[in-house]
Amino acid sequence: MAYRYLTGTDYLVRYGAADLLRVWLWSIGIGVVFYVVAALIVTTLRKNRVPRATDDQIAILRKMNRHDRKIVNGVVTFKLNNVDMRGYPAERIEDGQTLVWVAPKIVTQWDAAAAAQTARGAFEKQINDRASLDALAQSLEDAKGRGWVQLRWNTENSILDPYHLKIESITGYLPPEVIIEVP
Repeated sequence: MAYRYLTGTDYLVRYGAADLLRVWLWSIGIGVVFYVVAALIVTTLRKNRVPRATDDQIAILRKMNRHDRKIVNGVVTFKLNNVDMRGYPAERIEDGQTLVWVAPKIVTQWDAAAAAQTARGAFEKQINDRASLDALAQSLEDAKGRGWVQLRWNTENSILDPYHLKIESITGYLPPEVIIEVP
């Protein structure tokens, strides 16, 4: 009221209901845009970090690397439908956690060509040098792109694909093993 008497400007008269409606709609629009941008960022970060059952071997290696997992990884045993199985945790198991992603062992099958065997030797050296999972994933991706290697899951005594396992299903912890098999 004091402002109106001092300046002679009455904002309720000068600005009408249409102006209030515009400000209200713009506020809602800006809020929706911020929400959508934040949701896209969170979704992208989760997609790049959280394993899924449909992930291939290279994607699992990259996601395990983002969870600070190493080439030599602990093995868990668990029961699934009363069948004893084993898998490699794709993320750290923390206190209070109810679910953990586990993956089967990765098996490589290299082509007999000289270039493929050279790439295989370099890859085995990376494994022996305990390279990061991201570096191993990059090497496998390059070799796979050239048709030098085929990748598959080792499903013997294991799950068929990455699996979101209930922690209570874990029956034991085995000594760490290399998650990639190069026969």
